This record gives sequence, structure tokens and C-alpha cells, in this order.
Amino acid sequence: MVVIGVIGKPNVGKSTFFKAVTLLPVKIADYPFTTLEPYKGQGYLVIECIERRFNVKCNPRSGVCRNGYRYVPIEMIDVPGLVKEAYKGKGLGNKFLDAIRNADILINIVDIAGSTDENGNMVTPGSYNPLEDFYWIEEEVDLWFFKKVKSNLNKVKRKIKEEPEKIFDHFYSIVSGFKIKREDIFVALRKIEKPLSEILESEELLYKFLKILRSVSKPIIHAANKVDLHYGKMFYNKAVKEYPDKIIVPTSAYIELGLRVLDMEGKIEYIPGTNDIIIKSNDPYVRTFIEYAEESVLKEFKTTGVQTILNIAIFNVLGYIAIWPVAREDLKDTKGRTLPDVYLLPPGTTVKDLAERIHSDLLKDMIKAKEITTGKFLNKEDKLGHNYVINILTKK
Repeated sequence: MVVIGVIGKPNVGKSTFFKAVTLLPVKIADYPFTTLEPYKGQGYLVIECIERRFNVKCNPRSGVCRNGYRYVPIEMIDVPGLVKEAYKGKGLGNKFLDAIRNADILINIVDIAGSTDENGNMVTPGSYNPLEDFYWIEEEVDLWFFKKVKSNLNKVKRKIKEEPEKIFDHFYSIVSGFKIKREDIFVALRKIEKPLSEILESEELLYKFLKILRSVSKPIIHAANKVDLHYGKMFYNKAVKEYPDKIIVPTSAYIELGLRVLDMEGKIEYIPGTNDIIIKSNDPYVRTFIEYAEESVLKEFKTTGVQTILNIAIFNVLGYIAIWPVAREDLKDTKGRTLPDVYLLPPGTTVKDLAERIHSDLLKDMIKAKEITTGKFLNKEDKLGHNYVINILTKK
């Protein structure tokens, strides 16, 4: 399952964002270190269901399908609020560091309205410049990674001295615990254009290399949160100009959470990631909230940005694809359920990888696969594409 880490200062809206995408109750209050432990929860990526392509009705085994939109489970981690020098253990730094080890990507929640200072204390909106928070949060992650690797380097250097031909393997033994793949290291080496032996002998080169490696294996994108406030829009426009190389998505976790709660209560009908809202209640506060949502965010940005940034993280940055495995050409599984599963899989996934993911015995008996939409037959080593509907054919 894809793992997304939610990071940022205290009081920037991390817990609100987390609650909106998981609906798992967590403590929400306006003081530093509201989240005292990393929270793990199941969030949902909302994508168009493939049922529309075939004019059928799906029966999901996990998640749900509403109005042609499939809610695909993903793992979310809400980590404790960061302060500067968290990598040294300040604030709740160590808890934060442990929490992001297994994340595939990190979303930095920035209070773009400038209503929290650098320590996460509440201040008058617009009185703090939030543009710094796009930079120093990334730096904390990079310094933590550098510190962790450096602490194990001397032990590994001794092994490298004894077996210089295994330098790559020994270095990989340090970073593999951070969910870093071998290919990530090769990509980082190509970018820095220096041999690993030279990198390990220079702290300056090592930091530069690890910064690249972290950006490859655990990229950080940014949610410009509280954009519904006046100063939020002003600072968001400044941030986009200041950091043209960063992915910055305007968000309002407050409005997203409100819409989802009203939807759950049956007072509105709302599909996350859209601006289509049907009011089903006569309660005055419902209409007032919807009017605020439309005027402050939806008219200008089309969505609250919460679902948008999840989709960007998984599909655009990580390059994952959605695959719909079926046991029969009529789109059913062995129990007669229609399109019961959808897998989010990394780029480069092959038919063989999918078969192994479904069941190891399936790989043993597999002959080939068929993509149902096109009718094309695929071999074991053929790579899969986004929204492929795959029927794996076996000897039995």
C-alpha cells in the first residue's frame, strides 16, 4: 500500500488534513504538539471507477464506490509537529524522524495564511511570513537523513576497506531501512556525477548526495493550507513565484473536513476532489458553510485541494498506476463480484509483478494475461499501464 507522510509545524492544519482524508478522530486544538504520537490511518484516493467504461456496477472488496468514483485505500501517517533543529531532537523531533522512515512521499502542510509563527504558536493572520516554511522543513528532513547515515558510516567504512568491491552493497545496508531502493541510489549517483567512494570520504559531498537521494526516494510536495483566508491567497501567489521548482497546491483542510462531515451526515452530497455539491438539508448553517466554501475556495481553485494533492503525490510524482485485476472476462472474480479490486502499483510494474502481488501460486500457473479493454494479450515481462483491466490466464 502507498504510504503518505503528513508533516509540518504545529497548528498548520495537519490533523485537520489527516482527519479529512481518513475520518479517523485525532486531537485537534490550537497549541504546539497537538499530535503527540504519529497517527496511522487509512486514507482514500478518489478516482473515476472503471465501471463507467463497461457500463456495469462494481462490488469493491475494500473502500467504496459512489456515483462512479472509487475510494482506493492508502496509508496515511500524521507525524508530530516540527520545529527548527528537530533533527537534533528538539520538540518532538525523534518521534517525527521515526514516523517518516516508511513513507513513499511527504506532504508538507504550510500555514499559508501566516497565522502561526516559526514554532507553531498562533499569531494574527498575515503577521508571519510562511514562505520560509517551504524551505526549512525540507532542510530538517535532509539533516535528519544525513545524521542517521553518518552515524553508521564508520562501521560500514571498515567493511568497505575489507571488501572494496562491495562498496555499493555496504552503503545500501545503511539506507535500505528508509524504504530506499537500489535503483534510487543509481539515480542519485547519476545526478551528482561522482563515484560513491569519493562521496563517502567528504561530508560536503555526502550531504549533497543524500539530499538528492532523499528527493528521489522520499520526495516532498507542499500543501499551501488555509488558502480560504485572505492572507492565504496573497502568500500562495507569492510562494508560487518564489519557488517555481516546488510543487505547491492550494488547500483548505478546514473546508474539506466540513464538506466530508456534512456528506457523512447526509446533509449534502459531495465527492472529494470535485466542486459538485448538492445541498440536502434546510439547516441555515449548512447553506452558510457551503456559501463560504464556494466564495473562499471553490470558485477560484475549483476544489479544496486536499484530494488534488493526494492524486498529484501518487500519480504525478510517484508515477503509480491503477490496475484492475479480474478472474474472468466478464469483469468478475471467482466469487462473482464485479471489479472487486484496484491496485495502486509503482511505475514499471509487469504482468509477472501483478500475478505475484495477487497470489504466489497464480504466478506459478500463469501462461499470459489479457487486457480486457483492448483485448490485447500480454506476456509475463510486459509492463502494465494506468487503468489496465487485467485477466491473468493460467494452465488450470
